[in-house]
Amino acid sequence: MATGGREAAHAGANIGTTCARRSTGRLYCWGYNFFGQLGDGTTTERRVPTPEAGGATDWRSVSVGMSSTCATTTDSRAYCWGYNAFGQLGTNNFNNHRRPEEIWAGGSSGTSGNGSSGTSSGSPGERTAGRAHRRATAPARRTRWIS
Repeated sequence: MATGGREAAHAGANIGTTCARRSTGRLYCWGYNFFGQLGDGTTTERRVPTPEAGGATDWRSVSVGMSSTCATTTDSRAYCWGYNAFGQLGTNNFNNHRRPEEIWAGGSSGTSGNGSSGTSSGSPGERTAGRAHRRATAPARRTRWIS
């Protein structure tokens, strides 16, 4: 998959937002950015692939939700950013994040930072966000957060 003449090794997209990981391990996002879901530290809409703010080179996979994004690194750490009004990012707070934030593990309980399992509890918005990001933040077909 080409992104501006460059090859992408992995990509994810949703309504208005797209992210792609290059073979170098860098993550680029573009499109709608009202809640910071591009991870570039701003809420500025981008029409070209823009690197995530941290400049990491060890991204493995990315999952783009409607208003937030989650990704994992090659050492299995999980990060999320964007809209977080219900705590769905798993960062142990309800703040929107404009940069990748490591998911709060919360011990060995297998829950996200807001105490929900990410399966069927919470509002419909939480359940939708959980399903949208499960591929990037949970191993195989399990619904537990990485701890």
